[in-house]
Amino acid sequence: MIHVDDVTYFTRGYCFALALELHARAGFPLRVFHSDNDHHHHALVKLPDGQFLDVRGIQNRDAIKRHWGPGILRAVGPDFFKDWSENVEVSLGKLGKKRLNRVANKLLQRLVTLKCTECPAIKVVSREPCFYDFTEVTTICPRCEKDPKKKARHDRLLVPSRGTTRKAKHDRRAQNKK
Repeated sequence: MIHVDDVTYFTRGYCFALALELHARAGFPLRVFHSDNDHHHHALVKLPDGQFLDVRGIQNRDAIKRHWGPGILRAVGPDFFKDWSENVEVSLGKLGKKRLNRVANKLLQRLVTLKCTECPAIKVVSREPCFYDFTEVTTICPRCEKDPKKKARHDRLLVPSRGTTRKAKHDRRAQNKK
């Protein structure tokens, strides 16, 4: 769980530092949100499935706009943020590198990529207890699940064939004889 002080720290100034760290570690593209009234600017990264990640976790475009108000998200490069630290240091002090590493680690460790076995669709979700240490899980997307052929092919991947089961029994018997 991300501490409330960290959420404040990385939403009220050092959001750009966290976005740059996530970009450097995972290669996620950088995005910046500009509110229509020009009062709010927020840096975050875009995940492969089109959602966005910042200190508050995985969010879609609507959640970002609900939090920050009307505005636009646009792609930027790392150089876009070169002047941001000077403005932030006045109010928050120098960037805490340990704090930045700790929060970036927590965010990246909680990500799990769900990949469809039948199409290139992916979805990134926050780790739930049932995922244990997996970083990638194969599944079937809702669109492919509606296609009976794709659903059957996916189901065959999950259930071992009879030959595999017999071989496994044979291997266990051979091991028990030793």
